[in-house]
Amino acid sequence: MAKVDNKASNTQIMQMHSMKRKHGQVGKIDDIDLGCTDIVMYQSSKCLNVADPNKLPVVIRPNPDDAYLTSDPDVDGQLMIKLSFRDPVSIIALIVRATAPPAPKDEAKKNIDDDDDEDDSEEEENYEPAGPRLVKLFSNKPELDFTDAEEITAAQQIVLTPKHLKGEKIQLKALKFQRCTSLQIFIVDNQKSSEYTYVNRIGIIGRLAQAYHTQYQ
Repeated sequence: MAKVDNKASNTQIMQMHSMKRKHGQVGKIDDIDLGCTDIVMYQSSKCLNVADPNKLPVVIRPNPDDAYLTSDPDVDGQLMIKLSFRDPVSIIALIVRATAPPAPKDEAKKNIDDDDDEDDSEEEENYEPAGPRLVKLFSNKPELDFTDAEEITAAQQIVLTPKHLKGEKIQLKALKFQRCTSLQIFIVDNQKSSEYTYVNRIGIIGRLAQAYHTQYQ
């Protein structure tokens, strides 16, 4: 019976493993736009203080037509988006795009009383649509509400600039967003301190588990 040279065999295996690593073939999990997969369970995701909750899937996906999700102008400019995932994900970056606002007359201005010209001018200014400014992110807190979000420490807090709102990728503290089964996004205020916040896109960049097979086209 031929003698097996275990040392040579192990060396060969290590060399093959090294070659695969060099070409990125071992354990590689790509960063992807989770909105382009079926990982988000929209039926169990929620929006709080929004004018039209049905717009949520549109703004999580790429949304080339620049539809918008807005706060309820009858209340204030805060929004909360609570996403549920089919399988745990790791989130590494966020994209917030707010480049195509609704016209002030679309939704907010129709709620303004026009008792006199002076009051109208003040209300028009307060209801000018604006992109998000301060955003707080929470992981795995599906029961979070506005009161909780004001009181507890966020996993990460981001102050957005006009440059960010053009769709620039914002790196997150990845260790804070590993194995997320849900993500809570609290938009605290907007760029113009108005009562009317809008967003065209919220892109979630992350990684699916290796065993997860995407089906969304």
